[in-house]
Amino acid sequence: GDGWGGAMGDSLPPVPPCLGPCPAGHTGPYGGPCAACPSQTSSARGSTELTDCTCLAGYKAASDGVACSVCDAGKFKASTGAGSCTSCLAGTSSASGSNE
Repeated sequence: GDGWGGAMGDSLPPVPPCLGPCPAGHTGPYGGPCAACPSQTSSARGSTELTDCTCLAGYKAASDGVACSVCDAGKFKASTGAGSCTSCLAGTSSASGSNE
């Protein structure tokens, strides 16, 4: 035998069905397949394009659809999406990944 057993579908790796729009945090065509967004990004349910994956608040990137990196300590980013982190006001500070 081929080691996969005889039941129909056993030769395919298990993939969760995507019978409608992709869930939040994923992109892909209606009905799938859906792919997870890059690291530290998210997307709305039903997103179809990789650029629908945008940075979480507290994370930065030059563009949408790419993995985002955390804001350094002493900087913050309150909004989601591409962009840079802003320095805290003089005399204040923040932990890395701050969104306010």
